[in-house]
Amino acid sequence: MTTRQELLLTELLEKYITQAEPVSSALLAKRARVSSATVRNELAELEKEGYVEQPHTSAGRVPTLKAYEFYIKRLDPKEPTGTAAKRLQACVNANHMAKALAKELAESAHAAVMIALSKDSFYYTGISELFAHPEFNDQRNVVTISRVLDLLDEALNHLYERASAETSVLIGEANPLTPNCALFVNRCSVEPGTEGVLAMLSPLRTDYNRNFGM
Repeated sequence: MTTRQELLLTELLEKYITQAEPVSSALLAKRARVSSATVRNELAELEKEGYVEQPHTSAGRVPTLKAYEFYIKRLDPKEPTGTAAKRLQACVNANHMAKALAKELAESAHAAVMIALSKDSFYYTGISELFAHPEFNDQRNVVTISRVLDLLDEALNHLYERASAETSVLIGEANPLTPNCALFVNRCSVEPGTEGVLAMLSPLRTDYNRNFGM
């Protein structure tokens, strides 16, 4: 991938995260200060490589899972990671405080949040925040997430396996809950000999820089 293609792909992805609509070549050309024809040619190459797709012939482009994977690998979080996990560790002796933290995160990130104080004790909230995103206008996505929640206790082992002391993001097949969402997960020690997990589930179209700071 050329430097120009990297810049255009990053611009397209960040614009799509903000507007939740296909991004036009004219808009990218204006922001990149190159001609629309140049942008169209570059997008055609990116489409051949599987980084973008065109939902309708008259629409702009949207990023694919491959584009999100590219973006995440090159992300340089502006905020320190694990902030919320440290707060969870500090308030674990009071269950209601852990629940309050989960609600706070769900409302600020517009995502579903799960806190596990152990593999037998967990709490989740923010489902309405998650379903408010336009991706869930498609009833099939709602059904998929609902099934995940029904079996969340079974998924806990996978979350513990994939969580580490630093916030990580799992998408595609790496996400043990659903490949079509982004899962931010962090493990922390809540008391001697017991580890907890803080997880946040959002659409792929999310603010990765902000969520990495959770």
